[in-house]
Amino acid sequence: MGLFIGFTVILSCTNTVLSYLPVEAVIFDMDGLLLNTEAVYFKTHSEICKRFNRTYTKEVQQKVMGMQPNSTAEIIVNILGLNITPEAYRAEYEKLIGQRLYSIDLMPGVRKVTRHLYFHQIPLALATSNTAQFYELVTAEHKHIFNLFERIIIGGSNPEVKNAEPAPDIFLLCLERLQSLYPELRAERVLVFEDSPQGVLGARRAGMQVVMVPDPTLPKEYRVNATKVLLTLNDFVPEEFGLPPYKLYAMKDEEKRYTDLVIDE
Repeated sequence: MGLFIGFTVILSCTNTVLSYLPVEAVIFDMDGLLLNTEAVYFKTHSEICKRFNRTYTKEVQQKVMGMQPNSTAEIIVNILGLNITPEAYRAEYEKLIGQRLYSIDLMPGVRKVTRHLYFHQIPLALATSNTAQFYELVTAEHKHIFNLFERIIIGGSNPEVKNAEPAPDIFLLCLERLQSLYPELRAERVLVFEDSPQGVLGARRAGMQVVMVPDPTLPKEYRVNATKVLLTLNDFVPEEFGLPPYKLYAMKDEEKRYTDLVIDE
């Protein structure tokens, strides 16, 4: 039973003090959070911009992280003054990136966090601004992770996501899909994992708590909207959000199932 004191919750059965609202469901971003795709994206954008004697900088990258493909192309073309239409830029980008999105590695801590939450039957969902085409490419070798999600929203190919991040559309749609399974679920009881400033702001506008795992080079002023900021997913402490701590199981057979699912890779 929880006794609420502002944003602190004391669990009377364990004497554990929580810093945030207890969580009942979790939404994950994909690029840069679960999958190490941002370096590939950065290299590809850099190559195209170089053809126009322009430099694709970290500052520009930060402005387009989490954006849908059309918005990304438009922002890059406009900011850097490229002599190409956004439509042509996107076509060239997709031609190049489609050849490079194989054997993408998982980010540190992904297996540990997702499998742990899945083991404890915490509803999991995915919200990505990418397209269905690229989703299939980058997840092909990691189905053991992506099959854990009960709901998947692919914003770049979903007409119901009318506005890109930092609008809350994709997170509200994801919540709606989760509520079809868990009708009592509310936005404030959803935790979002994000790496981009736009995604963090979108999730907060949807009324959700957000754990941010940013690129190490991201300036501090871009991190201020997050509920909590981590270096990697390995640093996540589930019990801070009212979730079961790692290796919590009641019976011996559960211990083996937990070890097989969460610890072994």
